[in-house]
Amino acid sequence: MLFRQGIRNYLASTFPTRRFSFVIDPKCLTFFQETTYESALQLVIDLQLVSPPVEVTILFPVYLADPSTQALAEHLDPIVSRIKEPEDLSPYIPDSAIPEDFRQRLLQDHEDAVLARKLLALSKSLKADGVITASELLIDGQYSIYQHEFVRIVPLDEFADLIEVCAHGHSIFWSASNHSLPFNADVFYTLAHRKNSRLANWFNNIQGRIANDVLKEQLRGAFLNRYPFILYSRDMIRFYQLEKDYQSRRDLLNRFSIPLGYYVNAFYLFLWGMLEQLTLIAKYAKGLKIDERECGIKSVNFWKELSAKDPALEGFLAKTSVHNWLDAMADMRHTAAHKIIPMPTRVLAHTDDSKKSDEEIFAIIKEEDPDSLLLNSSVSPNVLAWIQQQAIFDWRLDKMKSLMEHTVFIKGKSGEYFRSPVISVDYDLAMLTAVMDAFVVKLFSDYKFESSAPSK
Repeated sequence: MLFRQGIRNYLASTFPTRRFSFVIDPKCLTFFQETTYESALQLVIDLQLVSPPVEVTILFPVYLADPSTQALAEHLDPIVSRIKEPEDLSPYIPDSAIPEDFRQRLLQDHEDAVLARKLLALSKSLKADGVITASELLIDGQYSIYQHEFVRIVPLDEFADLIEVCAHGHSIFWSASNHSLPFNADVFYTLAHRKNSRLANWFNNIQGRIANDVLKEQLRGAFLNRYPFILYSRDMIRFYQLEKDYQSRRDLLNRFSIPLGYYVNAFYLFLWGMLEQLTLIAKYAKGLKIDERECGIKSVNFWKELSAKDPALEGFLAKTSVHNWLDAMADMRHTAAHKIIPMPTRVLAHTDDSKKSDEEIFAIIKEEDPDSLLLNSSVSPNVLAWIQQQAIFDWRLDKMKSLMEHTVFIKGKSGEYFRSPVISVDYDLAMLTAVMDAFVVKLFSDYKFESSAPSK
């Protein structure tokens, strides 16, 4: 048999994992008695009943909990798995690359910092997918911790969304907050997604009062088609981020770069398309005397026409934070559409190990796995040479130090810079939603609409 279990790190294909685990801050467990968080646990239970199941395990460190919380964890068994302190658990020492001010906060002796270090140590030891917490210290430093420690901090109020992501990645379109309907991919976002359903409901309620058929179809296309595409792409970005991280923590080959890159580029192309489509909606809502081809979020002629009737929208988009965000989105869209497709990757730095020669590395690999396919004489010389070079390359990558995760290099109007579209995707979605709300509120003041503040 050509492919054996022992050489899976080099060659064997891998499917996305259906097993996820999260260390929970003991202080958070009592919150799962509340309806808001209890629904997330119900989704965890439901996913275990799928065939094959999607298994989400909540790891509860009993050695960090008080007796009352330990009793609650026992009551929630088997959803919550109680973990004793591992005998070989290494103390957590913040990476030197973490910004010094936050690093010093983590190293303090007060109770919050001590607990934070113990949770991070346990998560790294168990190769967990994240730490569920309400700790302000950990939440404040979540991006630094992720970039330099590869530990995901999951704020308690985002846990339900993350469980939904685990489900949606496996084409199970269930909601943590709505258990009443058997949703599928075709209707989930418009009927059940917290961001999309309010816009879809608003459109369905007012479409009978819109006399202009072109405007009606523009609204339908934006809120019932394009926005669901954006939200689905966002969920899949989060899903494949989980999958890539799962592989990396286990020193497996770099997998899922293509699907992650695909959905990243789809997200930003659809996002920019939504910004452009909002200007077409404005054209027909306000009866602007301008050709469709001149409508655009960056079009001077469009804003000249619209501002003559309503200057408020241009004022909103001129705010520094919105203006800078639009420039970044323009850079992402232009790069994806016209340049080399941006593929999220790690920004790496060499270490003493990674600088070793090919010969030195190959000797180490042979010593670590003398029975591997790398030494299989039955494989053709050309294939064997490729396998060996790939193994050396992967070993060297594994020994390099990661400076930034899931990053792309952008050449924009204002210069060159690194950006992580994977880490930024929720911020970008929140900004897009705020711009959509602003357009709807200003253009359709006669139709009741409740906007929402940007959220993660």
